[in-house]
Amino acid sequence: WYFLTEDDTVVVKSNLIQMLQQFSNNNATSQNVYMGKCVMTKSGPQYQRGAFIMGGPGILMSGSLLRSLVPHIPKCRQQFLTFRQGDVRIGACLEFSGLLPDKICNVLPTKYLFSSLEPWEAARTANRRGRKYSIVTMHEKDTQKITFLNQAVQDLERQNKTVTYGVLHRYLDQYDRHNNTTSS
Repeated sequence: WYFLTEDDTVVVKSNLIQMLQQFSNNNATSQNVYMGKCVMTKSGPQYQRGAFIMGGPGILMSGSLLRSLVPHIPKCRQQFLTFRQGDVRIGACLEFSGLLPDKICNVLPTKYLFSSLEPWEAARTANRRGRKYSIVTMHEKDTQKITFLNQAVQDLERQNKTVTYGVLHRYLDQYDRHNNTTSS
C-alpha cells in the first residue's frame, strides 16, 4: 500500500492500519485499488471530469496499481503539466493510462472516513446523524488545531479507543471551551 497526503492532514494510524488489514484479508493488495475521499466532477477539460480521490484527506493506492502506473508517469507529466492540483493529475494519469479502476467512489468500507470537512463541522454532522465512523484522516488548515488533533488522536490511541467523531467530539468541545475562555 502507498499513502499520499498533505502536511495539513491528521492521520489516525490505528484506523488506517485496521482498514488496510480488512482489505489485505480480502486479497485486495493484488488488485488495482485507488481510494480515499471520492469527488465527482461534471465539467472541465478531458481528464478533469469524472471521479478522482482528493489529495487533502489522502490518496491510498495498492502497490499493484502504483507499479502499473510508474511506466506512464513521464508521459503523464508532459500531458498534465498545466493541471494545478496534484490529486487531479493523479486521477487524470490513471484515466489516461487506462488504469483508473472502474469503481473508486464506493470502495471504502462503510465505517471508515477520509474527511475533507473541517473536523469540528464533521464531528457535529456525524453526531447529529448518530453515525460512528472510524476516522482515517482529517484535513485541517489551522496549525494550532492540527497540533491539538494529533495530540487528541495519540491520547485516544494510547487508551486503545477507536477514533470516531463521536469520541473526538468531547476533545473538540474541550478545545473550543479553552480557546473561548482564553480569547475573552
